[in-house]
Amino acid sequence: MFFYSLYTSNVSSEHWLVYLSLAGLLTYTICCAFPFFMNSGLICNKHSKCLQQLGLYKTFTCFPFNLGNETENQIRCKGSFIYNISKINFSKSSKEIVTLSLNIILKMRKIIVLFFVILFLFNCNADNTISMKQINYNDGQQKLNGISIIPAVAKKNKLGILILPAWMGIDKHAKNSASQLAKMGYYTFIADIYGEGNYPKNWEEAGKNATYFKTHIIEYRNRIQKALKQLILSGANPNEIVVIGYCFGGTGALEAARANMPIKGVVSFHGGLSRDTLLKIEPIHPKVLVCHGADDFFESNEEIQAFQQEMRVANADWQMIYYSNAVHAFTDPDAGNDKSKGVAYNENAAKRSWKAMLDFFDEIFNSNGK
Repeated sequence: MFFYSLYTSNVSSEHWLVYLSLAGLLTYTICCAFPFFMNSGLICNKHSKCLQQLGLYKTFTCFPFNLGNETENQIRCKGSFIYNISKINFSKSSKEIVTLSLNIILKMRKIIVLFFVILFLFNCNADNTISMKQINYNDGQQKLNGISIIPAVAKKNKLGILILPAWMGIDKHAKNSASQLAKMGYYTFIADIYGEGNYPKNWEEAGKNATYFKTHIIEYRNRIQKALKQLILSGANPNEIVVIGYCFGGTGALEAARANMPIKGVVSFHGGLSRDTLLKIEPIHPKVLVCHGADDFFESNEEIQAFQQEMRVANADWQMIYYSNAVHAFTDPDAGNDKSKGVAYNENAAKRSWKAMLDFFDEIFNSNGK
């Protein structure tokens, strides 16, 4: 707009070039740093790669304006003629301004580039460093400590994902999933199911805690509801929420669907499929995605068949995907790789199930929240 207004006004060629030269001091800083923004993927991945990019400032040594003996006659861009000013009669002051501006740009270009690279490094840190905030909330007298992550750039409709962790409670795997989703623009919240003072120190304690909530489903559902409220309080759209869970948390995700919580869908990763048979099967409104290891012997064929029949009776919109060579906890890198134990990480299954989840999100949110 600035240059257009100058062009359409009655500004002389001499003054127009003076204005252009002065504006160049500002616009050059943006232009010279532009390749770094174009290569932001390299810069943001690792600082070492970004520092290697500093070598690119040599590219800018051939700044579009090459001042020499030809300064008074023409301005050149890497030897290419771009503007002939031989016919312009510069006043002494205008000529000094043009020459001084261009010389300042030439002498300071490396400093300017370095300044923008440093500035961009800080920007990359801001974009890639996810800030996890512990949220204290309560269920009666029980103190709970969930984790909230607000995305730096949220999706259009403030989509929210509630994460239910595995039986060890809030772990590295749950945090990594929350971070990845937050970087994609989702509001995320990791639920604390057990509560302060009840966090397991080993698998034996985790088993006891998980068994308690599996046999006290109403209490489990209540803890999920409490966490769901915290996700909404963090800024997520209450009408655009999905619950996902791993292992014990996968069981919880299915319970959220069975209880018809105000959510659009659930995703269960290698979760328990059995239900409380004392509770009547009700129609299930949230959509259901189950990602299941084909070799997971913790879930018997009888339990699988019973679950699928339950989904039919409940008239649910459900899908169940099996992953070959995958056992329990196949999404968790810390689960090891010994399938014989029944718990092991499977990279292919982890990647495929993650993609299946994202496709599920696209379907549920109808791409309106992107």
